[in-house]
Amino acid sequence: YISDQGIVETATSTVKVYASHGNIVVEGSMGNSVCLYDAVGRLLAMRRSEEVHDGTPLRFETPATGTYMVKIGNHPASRVAVIR
Repeated sequence: YISDQGIVETATSTVKVYASHGNIVVEGSMGNSVCLYDAVGRLLAMRRSEEVHDGTPLRFETPATGTYMVKIGNHPASRVAVIR
């Protein structure tokens, strides 16, 4: 395990997307669907931010080291690189 680093282009100024301990974390996405894609565009997971009512960030486990895309609602996808 080396470290986690993120390459992030946030969809809105209120949303944060970053890598942490092998997970991709999404903060501030309330009211939107959040989709996780691999580098070739395959959908890996989809969740709605309403699943977390107390403001806890959404966390997605990543299956391997690599680059993932996170799409929040209708905003452009954010790219996140996960390094383990």
